[in-house]
Amino acid sequence: MRRFRRFCGFALDGGALDETTLCRFRLAAAQAGVLEACFAEVGAQPTPQT
Repeated sequence: MRRFRRFCGFALDGGALDETTLCRFRLAAAQAGVLEACFAEVGAQPTPQT
């Protein structure tokens, strides 16, 4: 949750985000095509070698 808050620019010491806020964010990101682009970018990242 901290990473999501930081990514969105929310204060880390603020109140907790409710389910409706998260759902609206996800829906807006999906409709704008941003969610798919993010997943594509993450999928394109090289995997660490052990």
